[in-house]
Amino acid sequence: MTSYDLAEIIASTPRLSPSILHKSDSGDDRRRSKSIFDERLQEKLLLPRPRQSSHSDSEETDIRQSDGDDDTSNETNNRSSDDTTFDTVRTLFRTAAKALQSELQHHHHQQHQNGCTSSSSSRSKNHETTDKLIDTSIKAHCHWIPGRIEVMGKHTDYAGGNSLVCAISGRGMAMVSTFIHGEDEIVVDDEMAVIGLYDSSDVPRRTMRVTIVSVLPAGMQHHANNKTLTIAPYQVEDRTVVHHTVHLSDNNQEKVEENDDGCDGQTRATDWTIYPTTVIDRLHHNFGLFPNYPSGNGSHLIIAISSNLPPASGLSTSSALVTGLYLAVNSHMHLSSSVPYLIAIGDERNNNTIYNLSTYLGNIENGRDYFHDGIVLEGTRQGGVGTFGGSEDHAAILLGKIGELRLLSFCPTRPASIDMMPVSSDTMDENQAGGDVPLYPIADKVDSVIRLPADVTFVIAYSGVKAEKAGGVDGDSAASMGYNSASDLARCALNAYLAGGGGGGDSSEQSDHFQTLADAIRWECKHVPSASFSNIRYEMMRRIKSGAMTMMEGADSSDGGEEYSKSLVQRFVHFYNESEYLVPAAAFALSRKKYDLLGAVVDASHCGAVNLLRNQTEETAWLPLWARCKEHALQPNLFSVVGMQDVADPLTNNSRRVMALASSAFGAGYGGSCWALVYRHEAHEFARQWQTAYEERFPATKQFNEVVREFFVADPGPGAFRV
Repeated sequence: MTSYDLAEIIASTPRLSPSILHKSDSGDDRRRSKSIFDERLQEKLLLPRPRQSSHSDSEETDIRQSDGDDDTSNETNNRSSDDTTFDTVRTLFRTAAKALQSELQHHHHQQHQNGCTSSSSSRSKNHETTDKLIDTSIKAHCHWIPGRIEVMGKHTDYAGGNSLVCAISGRGMAMVSTFIHGEDEIVVDDEMAVIGLYDSSDVPRRTMRVTIVSVLPAGMQHHANNKTLTIAPYQVEDRTVVHHTVHLSDNNQEKVEENDDGCDGQTRATDWTIYPTTVIDRLHHNFGLFPNYPSGNGSHLIIAISSNLPPASGLSTSSALVTGLYLAVNSHMHLSSSVPYLIAIGDERNNNTIYNLSTYLGNIENGRDYFHDGIVLEGTRQGGVGTFGGSEDHAAILLGKIGELRLLSFCPTRPASIDMMPVSSDTMDENQAGGDVPLYPIADKVDSVIRLPADVTFVIAYSGVKAEKAGGVDGDSAASMGYNSASDLARCALNAYLAGGGGGGDSSEQSDHFQTLADAIRWECKHVPSASFSNIRYEMMRRIKSGAMTMMEGADSSDGGEEYSKSLVQRFVHFYNESEYLVPAAAFALSRKKYDLLGAVVDASHCGAVNLLRNQTEETAWLPLWARCKEHALQPNLFSVVGMQDVADPLTNNSRRVMALASSAFGAGYGGSCWALVYRHEAHEFARQWQTAYEERFPATKQFNEVVREFFVADPGPGAFRV
């Protein structure tokens, strides 16, 4: 794998035309590529989209690859700062490289000030080493980690359900990292006393530090405050930088978290630092970082990050960070070549390994044990980041391909294998969508890889309502509590199903065989193969209601039992409808360009999120309805969506208003983003209209600090990669 000089990454390079990649090596155009880094990044980001059918060339042209020959108006429409371009991602890498260089200079200054060794010769050697390190010829590894779009599959992954997802083009994190060898350092204990490099028996102790450096994007200033003390003493491109260091010694009990201002991290972090701390702690716990790191005591891994993902936007910033940190650590320490990794997760030549890795990264984030073929990689005592999610986001980030969506099943992560079942028209009534959805039961399996048709694209609307699932400055956020409540209800619904006689036996005997709601559904489908979609749902609802009442026996109030039973049934109904019908139906409709069916299915999914899952804010409930010209279906006083097919929106007849083919909120909910699918040639005009309408309906006020709202066009893009 290639490493690059910092100077090469920092160098300013003009945008390269994709045609350069197809010129001969000896051509003048080839020499316009100023570095191998630029060329390889170009290849990763701008691979031409394969033809899907006999469409015309104009239909196949990707707006991200405009060659600049069109007139000014077309260039404006076809390329904006939010398009997936070489320029955008290249700039992020340049910023991350500058941050790494600044951190190395800061680190060099600290080494001179602290004099971390007792030996003058060692100190001299240490200074000589760091003098060399701030030279821009230092070698660095570079990784791109995209965000993701959850097209369908709201709160399904942690319950073993199905999702339709993709990596997002041009939006993500650039990580630039380097490893400093043989560096002496001080390790600090609870009382801030110097432990030094020797234990009580005067045996040399191996030490290691991992420092995360992040250039804050707009809207993230709240992560730099006096409470956390993580602000770096330098800026990059006039932007605030935060940094955090995790210290490790070869005694696992002496791991210390510390920012560079000396703030002790023994208490559980409640801000952004919980993510790097959790990742490093789990990797060290499962694989042991010391057997894998390059030789030399006092090694120091520094990872610099620059991102253009809107903060807490539902585009999976947190999972991108978790995934990227793993990739950066692995590129330097080769964890994937270790025996524990090969046994538990697999060899890279095995097609299942990337799915296993997705599951493992999800377990890092949720803090749970990882299981595979009898092998267990235990969670840590500290747990994860505070949310009990699944591996949908990590899978989308790792598996992304340009122009492709993935239909996946979870617990464990794998390609979905789905037969469309016969469905009765009351499926949609359960979501209170206000009408029947045309049904297309088919005998064939729905493909697990869906090509996005060339004539459509996504528009993303970030509401500006932050959905911070974890790492909030004040600890648990409304989003994290709501998210965990939905996860807990799914687990309790499974327990109630078993208590009600589901699964063909006593709940205590069956619990080991039924880990998720999806396991219970598969059992019902297998043992009642002739039953309809609605019959299976009804039978499971009956068992959940009965089991819930049994579980609530002895409660003070029978009313409480009824409410508890109702909440579990409602949670099951949402999961069943979303995972078992709406997700595969959307994949089927999109793959066959049945946009009317897709719109109706996605409408039902969005209504289910508002009415049953109840994880939306007014902003994210309203945005998709406006996109579909159905905004008057929202009943703010009841916070529900009713009678969508009966809505007579006076603006619908306005020929200048662009209507989306489908639109929905996505992600954890409680704020965040929404997507709309529109015809490609209308995308930029739709985005403009959507944002204008949103600003009029929800004007930003001073009570919201750092309000950032973004509306941009995006396609499915490549998954995480090393340049």
